[in-house]
Parts: sequence; C-alpha cells; structure tokens
Amino acid sequence: QGGLRFQSIQVVKARHNRLTDFSAVLPCLKELDLGYNEISKVPTVVGMPKLEVLVLAHNSIKSGFKPLSSLSQLHRFDISSNEIDALPLNLEQELLCLKKLPLQTLRLQDNP
Repeated sequence: QGGLRFQSIQVVKARHNRLTDFSAVLPCLKELDLGYNEISKVPTVVGMPKLEVLVLAHNSIKSGFKPLSSLSQLHRFDISSNEIDALPLNLEQELLCLKKLPLQTLRLQDNP
C-alpha cells in the first residue's frame, strides 16, 4: 500500500542517508544502492521485478535473504560489512534461497 511509486526510475542510489528501511514500487528499477545506512533487514523488493543490482553493504543486516528469491534478474548482490553472524549450516540455508537466481557476484566479506 504505502511507499514510493515511480514508474520509470531505473537507478536509485541512497547511500549515507541513515535509512532504517526501504519500501517502494519501482517496476523498472535495475539498480538499488542502499549502502552505508542503518537497515536491519533485507528490504521487500516484490515491486522491483527487473532489479539486477542490489547493494546493501555497510548496514546492520543479520539474515533474511528470502525476499530476494523472486528477483529472477538479480546478478549482483553486495551484503558485505553487515552483521551476518550465522553458523555455517544456517548461512547455507539462508543462501539456498539465492540458488536459483542468475547471480554473478555475491559479496559477503567483513561480516562477523
């Protein structure tokens, strides 16, 4: 219901804005950069079917990659420098939802 609605935007770069969440319906969006904010969970991206690049680096995300499983065009996902502190088995389960995506780049470094 709520959130922003822009029909033709293809790139959103919202780094360093102290955002704690992000919600929008952006049907043409190809790149979303929310790095260096205060986001604690992977945003809902159901209104972004064409998303190819998602940057969530340098936030406070701990887990919850399931919202990304519907992104059939996502090829770059950067979740580096967050607070992902899952045990190997839990991390594997988290990453399973990304298995069917056409990912070419997955950045996970600098998590506890």
